[in-house]
Amino acid sequence: MKANTLIWLVVLALGLSALAWFLTAREAAEHTVAERGLFAPELDSRLDDVTAVEIHAAGEAPLRIERQGNAGWVLPAKAGYTVDAAKLRELLRSLARVEVLEAKTANPEWHGKLKLTPVGEAEDTTVEVVALAGDEPLLAVLLGSRAQGGQFARRSSENQTWLLAEALSPPRTASEWLDKALVDIKRADLRAVEVQPADAERYTLAQAEGSTDFLLTPAPPVDRETNAANINRLLAALSSLRLLDVRDATAEDDGGEWRQLRFLRKDGLAVEARVRQDGGDYWLRLQAQAPETLPAAAPQLEGEDGDAETEAEAADPGATLAALRDEAAALNSRARNRVFQISSYPGTGLLLDYEQLLKPPPEDDAAE
Repeated sequence: MKANTLIWLVVLALGLSALAWFLTAREAAEHTVAERGLFAPELDSRLDDVTAVEIHAAGEAPLRIERQGNAGWVLPAKAGYTVDAAKLRELLRSLARVEVLEAKTANPEWHGKLKLTPVGEAEDTTVEVVALAGDEPLLAVLLGSRAQGGQFARRSSENQTWLLAEALSPPRTASEWLDKALVDIKRADLRAVEVQPADAERYTLAQAEGSTDFLLTPAPPVDRETNAANINRLLAALSSLRLLDVRDATAEDDGGEWRQLRFLRKDGLAVEARVRQDGGDYWLRLQAQAPETLPAAAPQLEGEDGDAETEAEAADPGATLAALRDEAAALNSRARNRVFQISSYPGTGLLLDYEQLLKPPPEDDAAE
C-alpha cells in the first residue's frame, strides 16, 4: 500500500510538472511575436493617419493635441496654440517603434507595483497616451515605472504587461507641450523703442546717428547719467523671447493696466507689445506691422563690414517687403487673440520706468 501510494504520488508530481511546463511553453509561444518585435506595430503602419493624441498623467489634467489643417498640431485648451511638433513626432515614432524585451505579469493585482493601474487610481509616474485617427483609437497605452533601462507598459484595455526596450517620457502638462519660441527682435536690429507707461509720460530710446548707442528722450537732466545695463535690458527684452504659457485673450479680464511699447526695427518692421504684471506673473500681447516702403539705409559705421542682407534688400526691395509682410503675418497669426505668460526677467525689463534708465543722482559733496 505504501509503495503503491508513493508511486502514485510520484506519477502525479510528474504529471503536474509536465502540465506546468506545457502551460508555460504555450504562454511563452503566445508572446513570442511581441517579445521579439514591436510593441505597437499597428501604430507604426498608420502614423500618418493620427489626427489627435490624448495624454493623461496621474495628478494632472488630461490634455488633447489635435491636427488642424494649416495650423498643424495645436492644443485646443491653450487657445489653439501650436505645440512643439518635434516632441510630438518623437513620441509617436517612439511608441510605434519601441521593442518589447519580455512579457511580464498579467495579474491586475500586480499592476500597482509596476505603476500601471488606471490613471485615476495611479501614482505620479503613470501616463496614459491615446493616439486616434478621427474617432478610432489606434493605440491606448499606459506607461509605468522604469527598469533595466526600459519601462513597464500595458495596453489600457489589457491586463498583460510588458517590459519595453526603452523608456518613454512624454511631457505631462499642456504647458510643457507648447512651442515656446515666441518672438526674436534683437538689439542690433533695432532703430528705436517707444514706451508709453500706463501712468507716466511717454519716452523713447533711439539709436544715435553713426553710433551703436541709444539716446533717451526726454533727455536726462545734466547731472544724471543713463543706466546702460537697464537700457540694454529693455532693448533686448524681445530677443529670443520664449513663452511660459498662453491664454485666450478674449476671455481675459482687461481691468489691469497695460504698458504699451513699440519696437521699430531698422528694416521698418514694427512690433507693438502690451505688457502687465499680475501678481508674480508677467503677461504679454503682440502685434506686428510691416512697412509700406523700406526705410532709408542707416549709414555704415566706421570699421563695420558690409551686410550682405542689406545689399540684397537694396537689390530687390520688392522681395524684401514681401518677406517682411510674411514675417508680420506669421507673428500676428501666433499672437492674435492670445496673451502670453513670459518669465520675470524680460517681463520686468519691459516694465522699466524712465527713472530706472538713469543712474542714481550724485550725492552732494560733504560740507567742508
